[in-house]
Amino acid sequence: MRFRDTAARVFLVAAVGLLPEVAGAQILASEAATVSQTIDGTTITIDYSRPSLRGRDVRVDLFGDQIPWGQAWTPGANTATTIESTKDFVLSGTHVPSGRWSVWMVASPEDWELVLDPRDDLYHTAHPRPSDDQIRIGIESRRAADSAETLSWSFTTVRRDGADLRMQWGDIAVDLVIEVDPTIRVTMSPEEAAAYLGSWTVERLGSEYIDEGAFETELRMIGDLLVGTFDFGNN
Repeated sequence: MRFRDTAARVFLVAAVGLLPEVAGAQILASEAATVSQTIDGTTITIDYSRPSLRGRDVRVDLFGDQIPWGQAWTPGANTATTIESTKDFVLSGTHVPSGRWSVWMVASPEDWELVLDPRDDLYHTAHPRPSDDQIRIGIESRRAADSAETLSWSFTTVRRDGADLRMQWGDIAVDLVIEVDPTIRVTMSPEEAAAYLGSWTVERLGSEYIDEGAFETELRMIGDLLVGTFDFGNN
């Protein structure tokens, strides 16, 4: 009988020990996610949690109702969504210093606003009030062709000196443009290019596969690019 009592107590303790883990798994209705992109040495990372619609209409039940017009809302769940960059960058025309910022959006039936707050550890209900240390950017929302059941952040396009960043929930999408300073310049101003314009003779060194020789080239400006054309002739 004593053995049964002891075994029962061990089983009860083990079962109770599992409860926090099970409960914690149930609480996380909006799972954590991370999306990161490196653009010519600048790495930009979005950390957020992903709420789902679960039968709600994003344009009826959420914006203007659960998410009041004019109130700062983090595009995510749980703790505030954050954006972090290893270097300074430009976000939709506004300079953003390197570091980690919490991300908020102020929605309205017409114009939207993106707010970056230096406090990066806020809970999603701790709506930050306007302050001088925030970065505020006018943005636009649009109706997407498809619908996203679960809120998502994604880098839709990556270029040599930037990328396009999109937040979408339901059929509401917000597109942001990222620009970074390239490590290698491929453009040139007319003043810088002036010394190189015109015809040039280029010496070609020989190798196992190519005979040495000379050919003519002409350098000219096309837009902000210095472009050369080559006439190899019979060499």
